[in-house]
Amino acid sequence: MIVATNTDQGAKRRLDFICGLVLAVLSLIALVWLIPVSVPGEASRGEVAPSFFPKLTAGVVLTCSLGLIFLNRSTLQESSHTRGLQIVTEVVGWGVFATVIMLLLLHVGLAPASILATAAATVVSRYRGRWWISAIIALSLPFVLQFAVQALFSIQLP
Repeated sequence: MIVATNTDQGAKRRLDFICGLVLAVLSLIALVWLIPVSVPGEASRGEVAPSFFPKLTAGVVLTCSLGLIFLNRSTLQESSHTRGLQIVTEVVGWGVFATVIMLLLLHVGLAPASILATAAATVVSRYRGRWWISAIIALSLPFVLQFAVQALFSIQLP
């Protein structure tokens, strides 16, 4: 059994603080620049604006990241070390992955991009279930979401 020391816990909390800070900056960039430039904001009467869900998602990420920052603010005074290169590598990796998903959404549509994103998420989160459960989730989730959005909001996803 591995016992975590206070130094290890401090490093984890500082990592949470840094991740919260990075996510807050990225969500602010999405809210202020990326969504207004890329997604039309107007909706016809009785419909949900196309920019509503991206703004809602960025707002939720911003709220959660501010929570991480607030809860781990005391780590700024500690002298624990974080693995800065690992943080940068992961942020760059996720940025590349997000760009690939965005390009897939633009060129092949929601279903193939969502299948890849869901499959990758189950692998990255180290889901320990059986591979066939991950495959069923990855293959069915995009179609369930597409049907639900169509039925609830009368919006046809790409």
